[in-house]
Amino acid sequence: MKIKTDIENTGANESISAVRKKTMRQSGMAVWFTGLPGSGKTSVAACLENMLLKANKPAYLLDEENLRLGLNSEAGLKNAAGGENVRRTAETALLMADAGLITLVSTVSPYNKLRRLARERISAAFPFIEVYISTDIKICAKRDKKGMYQKAFLGLINDFTGVSAPYEPPENPEIIIDTEKLTAEEAAAAIFRHIKKIEKEALKNELSPQQDCGVSKGF
Repeated sequence: MKIKTDIENTGANESISAVRKKTMRQSGMAVWFTGLPGSGKTSVAACLENMLLKANKPAYLLDEENLRLGLNSEAGLKNAAGGENVRRTAETALLMADAGLITLVSTVSPYNKLRRLARERISAAFPFIEVYISTDIKICAKRDKKGMYQKAFLGLINDFTGVSAPYEPPENPEIIIDTEKLTAEEAAAAIFRHIKKIEKEALKNELSPQQDCGVSKGF
């Protein structure tokens, strides 16, 4: 699938995305972190971003709280799970992947249907890795320095994901991380290895047609 930014470079008869890929020395992709509030999504994602950058692999973290300040500002916390927020986030991640970045998305995105839509939109053009941060709600509540969980348990906050609003665990995520068992650094390292594996497989697939067109088979 091509998106509108992927226009032809008339000088080299090569798509702009292909030129970016050569320039960046990597293919863009999206790593979508989901889990309960306070599960450790952003901590792991930020650690992974730092790890990728140190490895000279351009990456950028789209964090739900930062998106709420601008791109999704009118929705607020109450409607953060809404389809429009997820759609906007997915479209932004798609454009950033097309720019050649390993795009890390940290968002609760509690509904399977909406995460599937994000996956379908992005994976039509770029690799998509869903990472489920499976931290138990009791641990999330203990980590909550703002006291949001306590207020939700007391009924003072409506539509709080995991308490007064549903959270649907991913049906088939590529990676499951339990932050009770792994540190943020260990979790990030596991995801980093998965990214390298995907890149290696993509490179192998790119080389395969050239190998099939070898001298022994003729042309």
